[in-house]
Amino acid sequence: MEDAQKYFEKIYADENRSYTYTPLSEMTRPTIPTKLFNTRCPSLPELRKSVRRKRNGAAPGYNSLTYVPYKKCVSILKFVAKLGAKIWKNRDIPADWAWAYIILLSKSSDLTNVSEFRPIAITSTVGKIFFSVLSVRLQFFMLDNGYISRHIQKGFLTGIAGCLEHTFVLMEALKDAKESARQIVVSWIDLANAYGSVRHNLIQFALSWYHIPLVIQELIFDYYEKMCAMIITNNWSTGFFLSLK
Repeated sequence: MEDAQKYFEKIYADENRSYTYTPLSEMTRPTIPTKLFNTRCPSLPELRKSVRRKRNGAAPGYNSLTYVPYKKCVSILKFVAKLGAKIWKNRDIPADWAWAYIILLSKSSDLTNVSEFRPIAITSTVGKIFFSVLSVRLQFFMLDNGYISRHIQKGFLTGIAGCLEHTFVLMEALKDAKESARQIVVSWIDLANAYGSVRHNLIQFALSWYHIPLVIQELIFDYYEKMCAMIITNNWSTGFFLSLK
């Protein structure tokens, strides 16, 4: 427990959190968007559509609520819509939406080294319902304005089986090289702590760089500003630690 507490407090800390990111000299900023971002508060139909896409068996967050009550009870989702309107107005995300508990999945047979575990963070279901609406809006904004190319970016796009497509392309390339007796070089890149190493201010820089409206930037910043987590196992749990990256 002590090892896990120290390890995760360290990797999620950011000693240079106030750093201001600036574009590199060779970077060209994307053009002003022709399709505007939808800056209205998430509507009840959008929330219903969001929750319908969620799996009933998905693990609940810290409050133990699964997606099922939001699917079955219309009045609860109506309350979420009203709560969302207040959040939108005040730019103030509920603190418990940013609470996460982390379960550890072993990556190797070494069960004594904390770094050999993959952390899976589980957060509030209602928060994910709300933010998935923003995620869909962000995706279409980036695609409609040509900021993302579907020919290159496959992962994290709705309706695209990114892993499947990339795997199929790779298998076809290897098959062609074998049948044609040609040389082929494959490079695999594995980033350590890929998600956890992204700084919050870098996210804000990217949002601003791509002309994301200020209201969206503020909501995302407030969410990450409040984010904290704890490790939970069958035998022990750590205390909460801030996720400042």
